[in-house]
Amino acid sequence: MAADVFACLIFRARWKAERTPSSRSWSPGPLPVPIPAVEAAAGRAGESVVADRSARTGYFSARVHDALYSAQDTGATGRWHRRSSGEPPEWTGAVVHDWELLLDEEGGYAVAHVRLPQQAVEVLSELTKVRGEGRRWLSALVDDVTFEPVRPRVVTHFCWAGDRIPEPIPDPAALASWSTMQRWQWFLASGTSAADGLPDPADPRIFAGTVHLSSDWRAAILRDGVTYTALTSTEATDFHAVARAYVRSIHLDAVLLGLLQLNALHRIADRIAGIRVDRTGAGAVESLEAEILDIRARLWWNNVSERGVQVAEVLRAFQNQHRMADLYAQVVADLDDISRYLQARRARLEDEALADAQARQRRAEERHRVSEDRDRRNQTTIAVTSFVLLPFAVTFSGAAVLADPSVSAFAWSIVAALVLSLALAVASFLRDR
Repeated sequence: MAADVFACLIFRARWKAERTPSSRSWSPGPLPVPIPAVEAAAGRAGESVVADRSARTGYFSARVHDALYSAQDTGATGRWHRRSSGEPPEWTGAVVHDWELLLDEEGGYAVAHVRLPQQAVEVLSELTKVRGEGRRWLSALVDDVTFEPVRPRVVTHFCWAGDRIPEPIPDPAALASWSTMQRWQWFLASGTSAADGLPDPADPRIFAGTVHLSSDWRAAILRDGVTYTALTSTEATDFHAVARAYVRSIHLDAVLLGLLQLNALHRIADRIAGIRVDRTGAGAVESLEAEILDIRARLWWNNVSERGVQVAEVLRAFQNQHRMADLYAQVVADLDDISRYLQARRARLEDEALADAQARQRRAEERHRVSEDRDRRNQTTIAVTSFVLLPFAVTFSGAAVLADPSVSAFAWSIVAALVLSLALAVASFLRDR
């Protein structure tokens, strides 16, 4: 009765070297994982295969190939791998066999492929602690990247030999209501030990993310990780060696894709939370909407396999654990609400601008009307004054020329001027009719 546990620890990381990955002994593409030459995995010619980039792109749909398998030296992005040279490094019985990187402009992931000792639960717990000897040991092995100060996600595979499953912890009494398999699933998927704290065994949601893969193995998906556990002994079937290769390749890729989806959604959600709608223009919202469309095209998939549904079921269970569908729906709804607000604000501003322009036009028209009225009154005054004074001026001038100045001449001049003014008024009236 012996346990055999292999773990892939997925650290949030950033490339820190000045040189490109290829110049630092990293090879492009995912880690080529040999699949043992047993009957379940042999090709049509009877030869064993390797889960390299070519094999995995044949398994996954083309729409996720760039996200998972591209490798660009420029900017140090994409997928890279490096095997441990010489004797694999060891710490308290844990042995690192290989490393992988999945990098983008926002950072990325470093994956340590580690075989765990018989005390797998305690050692895994130490390796997942943010501060501790295990973290320092792992980070010293790969000095090209910097680990972010967060717990790594874990993808583990557990198989066993003998007539019954061994216990994961010395004292299982605290979780006695669980089966031995469930105890393994909890500790290996959470990356914790009994000393870190125990869950409520009566919580029915803990194993809601279980995926039944076959009669030989099963996957349990928690928020912090995924574990694949053998239901049958390695003495009964040679499938578990093949299952381990699957876990280290295509199933690891499914979890990495889920992490890319999760981080992309959280990044957009954080940007939306930082928006102040009273000071935000359409440009910022347009940029977020473009990013959402890009994520939906490159990452937001759950049917990702060209062959079989097991990997897709694990990915969907991972998405459900993190409620990614709800987060995606909220992100889209928030962007729609912000867009509607901006449209309403723009319409209000346009209405206010139109009303202001109309008010300015009315004021201009009123000033023009007042000016015209003033000019008309001035013209009328001048016309009336001219109309009255002209006859007087003509009459007085004629009287002054034709007769001697006298009171009677002045009186007759006034009478004549009045008669002439009246005649001109009557003539003007008759002409206007």
